[in-house]
Amino acid sequence: MIVDIDKKIEKIEKSCIDIAKKELKELEEENNKRVDTEVDARVNEYKDELALRYEEEIKKLNREYNKRAYDQEMHARVKINNFKESLKKDITCKVTDGIWLFVDSEQYEGYLFNAIEKVLQKMSFNVNSSKLYITEKDFGRFSDSIKNKYGMEIEKISNDSIGGCIIVDSKLNISVDNTIRTLIEEKIKDLKI
Repeated sequence: MIVDIDKKIEKIEKSCIDIAKKELKELEEENNKRVDTEVDARVNEYKDELALRYEEEIKKLNREYNKRAYDQEMHARVKINNFKESLKKDITCKVTDGIWLFVDSEQYEGYLFNAIEKVLQKMSFNVNSSKLYITEKDFGRFSDSIKNKYGMEIEKISNDSIGGCIIVDSKLNISVDNTIRTLIEEKIKDLKI
């Protein structure tokens, strides 16, 4: 009987150990699942946080890039425009210097009379109600010839106009600026650089 009791105690003890092992295994599995779930949740949370930071950093870098690109583009445009203006000024100076030589030549008189004729014909100016403006230099050289040919009243304008003429018809309220300075400025303005 004592043997039976020992066996029973041993059996109960084994059964308790088996139950304890089983419960321990279940607890370990439950803990592992809980740890895995918690780790997964934290990893996912960290991934989301990193993704958000990454997106914010990308947006910030894009903004900085776009701002720098815009600044560079504007700076380049300003430099290009300044260069274009410099080229136009250089061209204007060189053309003007060459034109001054032409204005002092014998061929200029033909040019001046032709310019006056073109404006009078194109705009159908009335010679009696029109006034002709020429440079002071041209006035001294050609005013008598112009009065004899057209019978128009003639006034002086600054030599800065280089040459050519301005005709004003007071009755029609029309004026045409056909000065060489204006022609040069218009051509330079239209110049595509």
